[in-house]
Amino acid sequence: MRVILVDWLGKMQISFEMTQETLSLVLKPVYHYFMEVVCKKDGLQLLGPTAFLMAAKFEEPCPSFVDDLLYLCGGIYQWHEMLAMEINIQLMEEARERMQKPHQLFNYLGPEVTGATTSHILLVEISHMASPK
Repeated sequence: MRVILVDWLGKMQISFEMTQETLSLVLKPVYHYFMEVVCKKDGLQLLGPTAFLMAAKFEEPCPSFVDDLLYLCGGIYQWHEMLAMEINIQLMEEARERMQKPHQLFNYLGPEVTGATTSHILLVEISHMASPK
């Protein structure tokens, strides 16, 4: 299913005459979404155009083609559903960026960190990441 979506996104890039950079920006949130969420076929129809719109906002001079993207989905979605999907993707991307890899944390703390201190620091970091802002 992922291959079908990526092929469709490539066709979208050509038909809307978007840059190659836009297509590259589309793929990152799509792959991250697949890693976090089990996506059904009908979810793919919304994920692809939403990720395409998000990428176009960064790369294209005027990405005002929401109605065209919704039309290509067969008219089964409304703009507010696309907006909700965009918010979900953004929240997921922000959560991925906030997560630190353990080796980055330990390099920051220095070599004097012991095993007990390491466990305590990891618990504090995990609780901090899990707490709502």
